[in-house]
Amino acid sequence: MSLMYRIRVASSGWTGGPGLNTFYFQNVTDPTTSDSTNAALCVAGVQAAFTAQAGIYPTQTSLQVAGTVDVLNAATGALVDSFGGTSPSAISGTGSVGYAPIVAMIVGRLNTADVVNGHRVRGRAFFGPVQDLTDTDGTPNDTIVAAVADLVNYLQNTVDAAIELVVWHRPVSGAGGQACPVTSTSARDIYAVLRSRRD
Repeated sequence: MSLMYRIRVASSGWTGGPGLNTFYFQNVTDPTTSDSTNAALCVAGVQAAFTAQAGIYPTQTSLQVAGTVDVLNAATGALVDSFGGTSPSAISGTGSVGYAPIVAMIVGRLNTADVVNGHRVRGRAFFGPVQDLTDTDGTPNDTIVAAVADLVNYLQNTVDAAIELVVWHRPVSGAGGQACPVTSTSARDIYAVLRSRRD
């Protein structure tokens, strides 16, 4: 039974918000355990990753990493524990220009080596709305793509050696879920649209 720490980042500052990013981590040496120390490391690591790349977002954006960390059973999705903590300070965007179109997101790709039901498990994280740094061909420029790539790379490699970023393959059609360690990350040089059930 693999246990996952769930870290949430709420974002606001634009019409149609708020937004939400969710990331999952597990203990490296024994994924069947969880503890408050490593939960706090997850929060601190995600805070550091977004702080370092705050230039992705215009100054109107506010990002709040939740201090409370829920622990989920990867096989079932059931909540099995929760570690309370003080939420870190909100992060303000430091971008120099306003928003690109609100629906435009940049995708961070989370690759794994796991195969489930005959398919390679891959995850995606959508970042936005972002500041309007657009090339003449209509794609995001190299600066903002590199910033997103650095952010997801940080989540994979720099948070702490005791924990690892995972993609959660949710339980489906009677098959149990699985936490799949991320082996590499990248960012795509295109805008993407994340559709919400609220829209």
